Amino acid sequence: VIDEFEMPSGRHLARRTLTYNSPPPPSSAWERCRLASDTRVAIEGSLASMKETRTSIDYGSNAFDNPESVWEYGDSSDIADGRKTTFMYATSSADKYLVSLPTCVTVQDIAGTTDLKKQALYYDGASPGSPSCIGGTTITNGALTSTYDWLKGTSPTPDRWIRSRHLTRDATTGAITSTTDATGVQAIITYESTYKAFPTN
Repeated sequence: VIDEFEMPSGRHLARRTLTYNSPPPPSSAWERCRLASDTRVAIEGSLASMKETRTSIDYGSNAFDNPESVWEYGDSSDIADGRKTTFMYATSSADKYLVSLPTCVTVQDIAGTTDLKKQALYYDGASPGSPSCIGGTTITNGALTSTYDWLKGTSPTPDRWIRSRHLTRDATTGAITSTTDATGVQAIITYESTYKAFPTN
């Protein structure tokens, strides 16, 4: 228990409890520091009106301690407000150590059966002909250049992907030189000429 609030009478008003992974040996100290769950309880009025929210984290087989799935159960009295978020990650080129950059984020209902939201992320100038949610894409610099959002269709309109953001970058510094949103509106960014690090317009 890391946070606990109570009235002078001793009655608890709120509590937050964190638990951590306890993997079987052999295991590193780092593995034992991975957050496994986060439970929050808030009492409003009487004990009967107690509300509890809980988050559970699964690292799966990820070698770099990145979460693969996160379950947010929401208010325990209403399972309909829960959701599951799944992450896929890029693979770093051999000479870099870029191990925590997501290539796909999928939000589903708590059962993991209905897609609610998906986002695909592309790096280093990659321009997909047909966006999709995949993991393991090899990256070299890890500079985000495009994000695509999935839109669920309603008959007769099919599901589709739209490019929600596109970034162009300076070839030398990697600084963002323009951004384009989903509607095609573009913003140009200029930098001072000496270091090309500080925006001027």
